Amino acid sequence: MLYSPLRLSPLAVALWLAASPSQAVELEPQVITANPLGNRQLAAPSTVLEGDNLLQQQHGSLGETLNKQPGVASTWFGPGASRPVIRGLDGDRIRILRNGVGALDASSLSYDHAVPLDPVTVDRVEIVRGPAALLYGGNAIGGVVNTFDNRIPDAPIEGIHGAGELRYGGADTTRSSAGKLEAGNGAFALHLDANSRQFNDLRIPGYARSSKVRDAGEPGSKHRLENSDGRQDGGAVGGAYHWDHGYAGLSYSRYDSNYGSVAESGVRLDMQQDHYAFASELRDLDGPFELRQGRCWLYRLPTQRDRRRRGAHHLQEQGLRSTYRSPPPTARAGGGGDRCPGQPQ
Repeated sequence: MLYSPLRLSPLAVALWLAASPSQAVELEPQVITANPLGNRQLAAPSTVLEGDNLLQQQHGSLGETLNKQPGVASTWFGPGASRPVIRGLDGDRIRILRNGVGALDASSLSYDHAVPLDPVTVDRVEIVRGPAALLYGGNAIGGVVNTFDNRIPDAPIEGIHGAGELRYGGADTTRSSAGKLEAGNGAFALHLDANSRQFNDLRIPGYARSSKVRDAGEPGSKHRLENSDGRQDGGAVGGAYHWDHGYAGLSYSRYDSNYGSVAESGVRLDMQQDHYAFASELRDLDGPFELRQGRCWLYRLPTQRDRRRRGAHHLQEQGLRSTYRSPPPTARAGGGGDRCPGQPQ
Protein backbone atom coordinates (compact mmCIF):
# COMPACT_ATOMS: atom_id res chain seq x y z
CA MET A 1 0.00 0.00 0.00
CA LEU A 2 1.32 3.38 -0.95
CA TYR A 3 0.86 6.50 1.23
CA SER A 4 1.26 9.94 -0.21
CA PRO A 5 2.73 12.56 2.16
CA LEU A 6 0.30 15.22 3.46
CA ARG A 7 1.37 18.69 2.60
CA LEU A 8 -0.25 21.86 3.92
CA SER A 9 0.34 25.18 2.34
CA PRO A 10 1.16 28.22 4.57
CA LEU A 11 -2.27 29.66 3.77
CA ALA A 12 -4.00 26.52 5.01
CA VAL A 13 -2.02 26.60 8.24
CA ALA A 14 -3.00 30.23 8.83
CA LEU A 15 -6.68 29.49 8.23
CA TRP A 16 -6.53 26.53 10.60
CA LEU A 17 -4.97 28.61 13.38
CA ALA A 18 -7.50 31.39 12.88
CA ALA A 19 -10.38 28.95 13.19
CA SER A 20 -9.13 27.48 16.49
CA PRO A 21 -10.75 28.99 19.62
CA SER A 22 -8.59 31.57 21.48
CA GLN A 23 -8.73 32.65 25.12
CA ALA A 24 -10.52 35.97 25.56
CA VAL A 25 -8.73 38.67 27.58
CA GLU A 26 -10.94 41.18 29.36
CA LEU A 27 -9.35 44.61 29.82
CA GLU A 28 -10.23 47.22 32.39
CA PRO A 29 -11.98 50.27 30.94
CA GLN A 30 -9.57 53.11 30.22
CA VAL A 31 -10.68 56.75 30.26
CA ILE A 32 -8.50 59.17 28.31
CA THR A 33 -9.07 62.89 28.69
CA ALA A 34 -7.22 65.42 26.59
CA ASN A 35 -7.19 69.20 26.40
CA PRO A 36 -7.10 70.32 22.76
CA LEU A 37 -5.80 73.73 23.80
CA GLY A 38 -2.85 72.37 25.77
CA ASN A 39 -1.80 73.09 29.34
CA ARG A 40 -1.30 76.82 29.68
CA GLN A 41 -0.62 77.74 33.28
CA LEU A 42 -0.71 81.48 32.63
CA ALA A 43 -4.27 81.15 31.33
CA ALA A 44 -5.48 79.17 34.34
CA PRO A 45 -8.19 81.15 36.18
CA SER A 46 -7.07 80.09 39.65
CA THR A 47 -4.19 78.60 41.61
CA VAL A 48 -4.39 76.93 45.01
CA LEU A 49 -1.50 76.56 47.45
CA GLU A 50 -1.88 74.35 50.50
CA GLY A 51 -0.14 71.61 52.44
CA ASP A 52 3.47 70.83 51.59
CA ASN A 53 3.34 72.98 48.47
CA LEU A 54 2.50 76.05 50.53
CA LEU A 55 5.07 75.15 53.17
CA GLN A 56 7.86 75.01 50.58
CA GLN A 57 6.91 78.41 49.14
CA GLN A 58 6.53 80.24 52.46
CA HIS A 59 8.50 83.44 53.00
CA GLY A 60 8.22 86.29 55.45
CA SER A 61 5.64 88.24 53.40
CA LEU A 62 2.63 87.36 51.29
CA GLY A 63 4.12 88.84 48.13
CA GLU A 64 7.33 86.80 48.35
CA THR A 65 5.35 83.64 49.14
CA LEU A 66 3.39 83.95 45.88
CA ASN A 67 6.20 85.42 43.78
CA LYS A 68 6.94 82.15 41.91
CA GLN A 69 3.36 81.46 40.86
CA PRO A 70 2.40 81.90 37.17
CA GLY A 71 1.49 85.50 36.42
CA VAL A 72 2.31 86.71 39.95
CA ALA A 73 5.12 89.05 41.05
CA SER A 74 5.68 91.19 44.14
CA THR A 75 6.17 94.88 44.88
CA TRP A 76 9.06 94.16 47.31
CA PHE A 77 9.86 97.16 49.45
CA GLY A 78 12.33 95.08 51.44
CA PRO A 79 11.91 91.93 53.54
CA GLY A 80 9.29 93.68 55.67
CA ALA A 81 6.82 94.79 52.98
CA SER A 82 5.85 92.93 49.83
CA ARG A 83 2.42 92.81 48.18
CA PRO A 84 1.35 90.54 45.27
CA VAL A 85 1.25 91.86 41.71
CA ILE A 86 -1.01 89.84 39.38
CA ARG A 87 -0.52 90.18 35.62
CA GLY A 88 1.07 93.59 36.03
CA LEU A 89 -1.71 95.04 38.20
CA ASP A 90 -1.30 95.93 41.85
CA GLY A 91 -2.51 98.32 44.52
CA ASP A 92 -6.26 98.67 44.77
CA ARG A 93 -6.70 96.56 41.61
CA ILE A 94 -5.73 93.49 43.65
CA ARG A 95 -7.98 92.39 46.51
CA ILE A 96 -6.43 90.69 49.53
CA LEU A 97 -8.99 88.63 51.44
CA ARG A 98 -8.95 86.78 54.74
CA ASN A 99 -11.40 83.89 54.76
CA GLY A 100 -13.33 85.56 51.95
CA VAL A 101 -13.60 89.01 53.56
CA GLY A 102 -11.43 92.04 52.84
CA ALA A 103 -8.21 92.28 54.85
CA LEU A 104 -9.05 95.90 55.81
CA ASP A 105 -5.56 97.36 55.80
CA ALA A 106 -3.65 100.26 54.27
CA SER A 107 -1.31 98.20 52.06
CA SER A 108 -3.36 98.96 48.93
CA LEU A 109 -3.00 102.70 49.55
CA SER A 110 0.76 102.80 50.14
CA TYR A 111 3.20 100.29 48.67
CA ASP A 112 5.62 100.48 51.59
CA HIS A 113 2.90 99.31 54.00
CA ALA A 114 2.98 95.59 54.68
CA VAL A 115 -0.02 93.28 54.48
CA PRO A 116 -0.75 92.57 58.18
CA LEU A 117 -0.56 88.83 57.69
CA ASP A 118 2.17 86.29 58.36
CA PRO A 119 2.04 83.48 55.76
CA VAL A 120 3.10 80.97 58.40
CA THR A 121 -0.39 81.19 59.94
CA VAL A 122 -2.15 80.49 56.62
CA ASP A 123 -3.46 77.01 55.77
CA ARG A 124 -4.56 77.69 52.20
CA VAL A 125 -4.11 80.40 49.56
CA GLU A 126 -6.28 80.86 46.47
CA ILE A 127 -5.21 83.11 43.58
CA VAL A 128 -8.03 84.11 41.23
CA ARG A 129 -7.27 85.75 37.88
CA GLY A 130 -9.29 86.96 34.94
CA PRO A 131 -13.05 87.60 34.77
CA ALA A 132 -13.76 85.30 37.73
CA ALA A 133 -12.14 87.88 40.02
CA LEU A 134 -14.97 90.34 39.32
CA LEU A 135 -17.20 88.23 41.57
CA TYR A 136 -15.30 89.79 44.46
CA GLY A 137 -15.95 93.40 43.47
CA GLY A 138 -15.48 95.81 40.61
CA ASN A 139 -12.05 96.95 41.79
CA ALA A 140 -10.62 93.41 41.63
CA ILE A 141 -9.84 93.70 37.92
CA GLY A 142 -6.30 92.42 38.45
CA GLY A 143 -7.15 89.44 40.61
CA VAL A 144 -7.83 88.20 44.10
CA VAL A 145 -5.61 86.60 46.73
CA ASN A 146 -7.75 84.77 49.27
CA THR A 147 -6.10 83.37 52.40
CA PHE A 148 -7.71 80.88 54.77
CA ASP A 149 -6.83 79.99 58.35
CA ASN A 150 -8.40 77.79 60.99
CA ARG A 151 -8.54 80.34 63.78
CA ILE A 152 -12.28 79.68 63.95
CA PRO A 153 -12.40 75.89 63.54
CA ASP A 154 -15.07 75.02 60.97
CA ALA A 155 -14.94 71.28 61.72
CA PRO A 156 -15.02 69.37 65.02
CA ILE A 157 -11.66 68.64 66.65
CA GLU A 158 -10.97 65.54 68.72
CA GLY A 159 -8.04 65.50 71.13
CA ILE A 160 -5.01 67.76 71.12
CA HIS A 161 -2.62 68.33 68.25
CA GLY A 162 -0.28 71.06 67.09
CA ALA A 163 2.67 72.03 64.93
CA GLY A 164 5.71 74.26 65.13
CA GLU A 165 8.67 75.40 63.09
CA LEU A 166 11.97 77.24 63.41
CA ARG A 167 13.81 78.96 60.56
CA TYR A 168 17.20 80.56 60.30
CA GLY A 169 19.29 81.86 57.42
CA GLY A 170 18.95 83.72 54.17
CA ALA A 171 20.51 86.93 52.90
CA ASP A 172 18.81 88.86 55.71
CA THR A 173 19.68 86.31 58.45
CA THR A 174 16.04 85.64 59.27
CA ARG A 175 15.26 84.15 62.67
CA SER A 176 11.66 83.02 62.89
CA SER A 177 9.57 80.74 65.05
CA ALA A 178 5.92 79.78 64.89
CA GLY A 179 3.59 77.33 66.51
CA LYS A 180 -0.06 76.44 66.80
CA LEU A 181 -2.13 74.26 69.09
CA GLU A 182 -5.66 72.94 68.56
CA ALA A 183 -7.78 71.01 71.01
CA GLY A 184 -11.37 69.84 71.17
CA ASN A 185 -13.83 67.25 72.43
CA GLY A 186 -16.05 67.03 69.34
CA ALA A 187 -18.31 69.88 70.41
CA PHE A 188 -15.96 72.63 71.59
CA ALA A 189 -12.84 73.46 69.58
CA LEU A 190 -10.01 75.80 70.57
CA HIS A 191 -7.22 77.27 68.41
CA LEU A 192 -4.05 79.04 69.55
CA ASP A 193 -1.15 80.28 67.42
CA ALA A 194 1.83 82.59 67.80
CA ASN A 195 4.69 83.66 65.54
CA SER A 196 7.77 85.87 65.69
CA ARG A 197 10.27 86.93 63.02
CA GLN A 198 13.37 89.11 63.07
CA PHE A 199 15.63 89.97 60.15
CA ASN A 200 18.75 92.06 59.60
CA ASP A 201 19.76 94.32 56.73
CA LEU A 202 19.83 92.40 53.47
CA ARG A 203 23.31 91.41 52.31
CA ILE A 204 24.03 92.36 48.69
CA PRO A 205 27.04 92.21 46.33
CA GLY A 206 28.49 95.69 45.91
CA TYR A 207 26.84 99.04 46.55
CA ALA A 208 23.16 99.62 47.25
CA ARG A 209 23.07 102.71 45.00
CA SER A 210 24.25 103.18 41.44
CA SER A 211 27.50 104.97 40.60
CA LYS A 212 25.55 107.94 39.24
CA VAL A 213 23.74 108.43 42.55
CA ARG A 214 26.94 107.99 44.54
CA ASP A 215 28.70 110.63 42.43
CA ALA A 216 25.84 113.03 43.19
CA GLY A 217 26.71 112.94 46.89
CA GLU A 218 24.73 109.95 48.24
CA PRO A 219 27.31 107.24 48.87
CA GLY A 220 24.93 104.71 50.37
CA SER A 221 26.01 101.45 51.96
CA LYS A 222 28.15 98.66 50.55
CA HIS A 223 27.46 94.91 50.81
CA ARG A 224 24.16 95.52 52.63
CA LEU A 225 20.83 97.18 51.91
CA GLU A 226 20.59 99.87 54.53
CA ASN A 227 17.39 100.17 56.61
CA SER A 228 15.93 96.85 55.43
CA ASP A 229 15.89 95.23 58.88
CA GLY A 230 12.81 94.74 61.02
CA ARG A 231 10.64 92.44 63.08
CA GLN A 232 7.15 90.93 63.01
CA ASP A 233 5.17 89.41 65.89
CA GLY A 234 1.66 88.05 66.02
CA GLY A 235 -0.73 85.66 67.66
CA ALA A 236 -4.35 84.60 67.78
CA VAL A 237 -6.88 82.77 69.89
CA GLY A 238 -10.15 81.40 68.62
CA GLY A 239 -12.84 78.90 69.44
CA ALA A 240 -16.03 77.41 68.10
CA TYR A 241 -18.97 75.32 69.23
CA HIS A 242 -20.20 72.59 66.87
CA TRP A 243 -23.54 70.83 66.77
CA ASP A 244 -25.32 68.58 64.29
CA HIS A 245 -26.55 71.42 62.11
CA GLY A 246 -23.66 73.88 62.15
CA TYR A 247 -21.21 75.80 64.27
CA ALA A 248 -20.49 79.28 65.66
CA GLY A 249 -17.19 80.75 66.76
CA LEU A 250 -15.13 83.82 67.62
CA SER A 251 -11.47 84.76 67.22
CA TYR A 252 -9.07 87.56 68.11
CA SER A 253 -5.68 88.17 66.51
CA ARG A 254 -2.89 90.69 67.03
CA TYR A 255 -0.23 91.78 64.53
CA ASP A 256 2.73 94.01 65.43
CA SER A 257 5.64 94.94 63.17
CA ASN A 258 8.43 97.46 62.86
CA TYR A 259 10.55 97.63 59.72
CA GLY A 260 12.50 100.07 57.60
CA SER A 261 11.81 101.48 54.16
CA VAL A 262 14.62 100.80 51.70
CA ALA A 263 13.47 103.73 49.55
CA GLU A 264 14.21 106.30 52.27
CA SER A 265 17.11 106.06 54.66
CA GLY A 266 16.15 106.30 58.33
CA VAL A 267 12.39 105.94 57.78
CA ARG A 268 10.72 103.31 59.97
CA LEU A 269 7.17 101.99 59.88
CA ASP A 270 5.35 100.83 63.02
CA MET A 271 2.22 98.79 62.46
CA GLN A 272 -0.21 97.29 64.95
CA GLN A 273 -3.50 95.62 64.13
CA ASP A 274 -6.23 94.13 66.31
CA HIS A 275 -8.61 91.85 64.44
CA TYR A 276 -11.90 90.39 65.69
CA ALA A 277 -13.96 87.85 63.77
CA PHE A 278 -17.19 85.90 64.11
CA ALA A 279 -18.25 83.00 61.89
CA SER A 280 -21.30 80.75 61.89
CA GLU A 281 -22.88 78.13 59.67
CA LEU A 282 -26.31 76.50 59.65
CA ARG A 283 -27.15 73.51 57.48
CA ASP A 284 -29.84 70.86 56.89
CA LEU A 285 -32.61 72.66 58.74
CA ASP A 286 -36.17 71.33 58.40
CA GLY A 287 -39.46 73.07 59.01
CA PRO A 288 -41.50 75.78 57.29
CA PHE A 289 -38.32 77.29 55.89
CA GLU A 290 -35.93 74.59 54.80
CA LEU A 291 -32.29 75.61 54.74
CA ARG A 292 -29.77 73.40 53.04
CA GLN A 293 -26.77 75.49 54.01
CA GLY A 294 -26.24 79.03 55.23
CA ARG A 295 -23.08 80.77 56.34
CA CYS A 296 -22.35 84.08 58.01
CA TRP A 297 -19.06 85.86 58.64
CA LEU A 298 -18.60 89.08 60.58
CA TYR A 299 -15.25 90.82 60.81
CA ARG A 300 -14.41 93.95 62.71
CA LEU A 301 -11.09 95.75 62.66
CA PRO A 302 -11.35 98.46 65.35
CA THR A 303 -7.92 100.01 64.78
CA GLN A 304 -4.88 99.59 62.65
CA ARG A 305 -2.16 102.03 63.58
CA ASP A 306 0.45 102.79 60.93
CA ARG A 307 3.13 105.24 61.98
CA ARG A 308 5.80 106.37 59.55
CA ARG A 309 8.63 108.27 61.18
CA ARG A 310 12.12 109.59 60.57
CA GLY A 311 13.40 110.06 64.10
CA ALA A 312 11.40 111.23 67.10
CA HIS A 313 11.64 114.95 66.26
CA HIS A 314 10.81 114.78 62.55
CA LEU A 315 7.70 112.74 63.26
CA GLN A 316 5.70 115.66 64.65
CA GLU A 317 7.32 118.38 62.53
CA GLN A 318 6.74 116.69 59.18
CA GLY A 319 3.32 115.35 60.09
CA LEU A 320 4.15 111.81 59.03
CA ARG A 321 1.96 110.19 61.65
CA SER A 322 -1.32 108.76 60.42
CA THR A 323 -3.94 106.43 61.78
CA TYR A 324 -6.02 104.10 59.64
CA ARG A 325 -9.39 103.06 60.98
CA SER A 326 -11.53 100.53 59.24
CA PRO A 327 -15.10 101.13 58.10
CA PRO A 328 -18.00 99.60 60.06
CA PRO A 329 -18.06 95.82 60.56
CA THR A 330 -17.98 93.81 57.36
CA ALA A 331 -20.49 90.98 57.11
CA ARG A 332 -21.26 88.38 54.50
CA ALA A 333 -23.91 85.70 54.53
CA GLY A 334 -24.95 82.97 52.16
CA GLY A 335 -27.70 80.39 52.00
CA GLY A 336 -29.58 77.96 49.83
CA GLY A 337 -26.60 75.67 49.41
CA ASP A 338 -24.51 78.13 47.41
CA ARG A 339 -21.28 79.24 49.00
CA CYS A 340 -20.34 82.89 48.99
CA PRO A 341 -17.51 83.94 46.68
CA GLY A 342 -14.24 83.38 48.42
CA GLN A 343 -15.44 80.82 50.96
CA PRO A 344 -13.99 77.31 51.12
CA GLN A 345 -16.15 74.44 50.07
